[in-house]
Amino acid sequence: VALSLAVLLGGCGQDSSPTGVVALDETAPAAPSQLMKESDTANPNGWLAWSPSTSPNVGGYEVYQYSPDPSREEAYLLVGQTDANTTEYTLPYSYQPQTVYYRLKAVSTAGIKSAWSNTAGVDIGPNQSHEDPQPVDTDPVTQPVKGK
Repeated sequence: VALSLAVLLGGCGQDSSPTGVVALDETAPAAPSQLMKESDTANPNGWLAWSPSTSPNVGGYEVYQYSPDPSREEAYLLVGQTDANTTEYTLPYSYQPQTVYYRLKAVSTAGIKSAWSNTAGVDIGPNQSHEDPQPVDTDPVTQPVKGK
């Protein structure tokens, strides 16, 4: 009985390490870049678009909006998430013209987040121009906001 128990607890001399296990890439992905507001007549509210992360291990993106102060790191709130293939976020409708600030993070398949993307100041609300898309790369801390 003791010998049977010893063989059972000893694993019958087999290697007990799991097979087929792949180590997760624990490297933070590169941040997305080139945030830009795009719109057309079908969607006059527009959407925030960006160039994807250059890292191969991206599982998705997180979209953050500031509230209430864009100069405070902890003031950015998560407002949306996309998968790795989606590089657009539909902007909310606003009854009042305003500038809203967004930043993004790429998230790896292991759940590791990138550094912040650049900050984009995006004009939303009625009477927004429907011209060709223009890049927006406004740092609210060092650049004046239009109209102020």
